[in-house]
Amino acid sequence: MIPYAIVVLLLIARTGYELARRTAAGFLGLWFFAVLAPTSLVPGYLQTMAEHRMYLPLAPVIAAVVALAAAEPKLRRWRIPLVIAVAAAAGTLTYRRNLDYSTPLALWSDTVAKAPTNPNSQYNLGNVYVDLNDYPAAIAHFRAAIGLRPTFAAAYNNLGNALVFALDFNSAELEYNHAIMLDPRYPDPHNNLANIYLRRGQIGDALREYRATLALAPNYVHAQNNYKRALEMQRADRAK
Repeated sequence: MIPYAIVVLLLIARTGYELARRTAAGFLGLWFFAVLAPTSLVPGYLQTMAEHRMYLPLAPVIAAVVALAAAEPKLRRWRIPLVIAVAAAAGTLTYRRNLDYSTPLALWSDTVAKAPTNPNSQYNLGNVYVDLNDYPAAIAHFRAAIGLRPTFAAAYNNLGNALVFALDFNSAELEYNHAIMLDPRYPDPHNNLANIYLRRGQIGDALREYRATLALAPNYVHAQNNYKRALEMQRADRAK
């Protein structure tokens, strides 16, 4: 299989050649790449293969196909049947694709089925299963995401959340600590770890983590509320 990068480079080279000759093909190629380029060149952009990015760039491709069909004398009497056939095929494919968008579970299950080695897909499907209260499935997909990207701090944090929902607090503590080790400036695992300590009655440890959370995110409402609660518990213990 020819790597996609080589195909793209060949298309860019041909576009440049056609532009130098000032042909319609060169203009259409420039149109295609000019529309696609902004979302391809922005640093840190994660949706490199999201299909919606192709909606506008495909306009010049469609224009080229229509122009070629109109210029071919042999196709003129078949234009209406061809349009009907293409419209029917496109409508059928659109209907089938819309089924994938019917629910988050359908969308991300389809994405994982088509891209099982993509850690973001596994992570997002894990989040869907958390929302559906299917914690074993969520844990499996978060672990899959981590296996594909061992530095995925958010996946460790959300794995910890799923383990908390599954009442496995000791394992959750390990995952939160791992997330903090990977990204010390990520406030969520600090807050979640503090919640575990508070549940256990480890007030000092809980206060330390709530302070760390608020140092990173001063407007973190849940951390503010739980920090006040932990202080009240500490005062109550000292008053005994």
